[in-house]
Amino acid sequence: MCHVQSVYCEITAVNNKYCVAESINSKVNAETTYSTDADNYGEMEYWTEALNKGDCEDYALKKRAMLLEMGWSLDSLLLCTCKTETGEGHCVLWVDTDKGGCILDNRYHWPMSPSSLPYEWQYIMKGGKWHELSGWQ
Repeated sequence: MCHVQSVYCEITAVNNKYCVAESINSKVNAETTYSTDADNYGEMEYWTEALNKGDCEDYALKKRAMLLEMGWSLDSLLLCTCKTETGEGHCVLWVDTDKGGCILDNRYHWPMSPSSLPYEWQYIMKGGKWHELSGWQ
């Protein structure tokens, strides 16, 4: 299971997927400024990898792309949608690590256990299709 507190990890720890995921999450969160799709592209929704700014799905897509580039399999990196505690739509990346499945989220500095987050889970993308998600509540 994922830890709620940050653990110091080196990105070179290729045998420790949790540490790699934590490093990527921290790196993307630190290097990206939150900005809405409306501000960036003039559209309500526009899904693309974050360059230096973006919204939640842009962070998730950037993290997924970086982990894929490092050799992770696509089915160990799944996009998830949810509602936050305020009812706002949100997107995160679920990753399969040596410490179990964790959520990489632009709102948190370290990987989180899905059940520890204050979210109402909606959908998960697997095999190129969105599937209803329940069971993490």
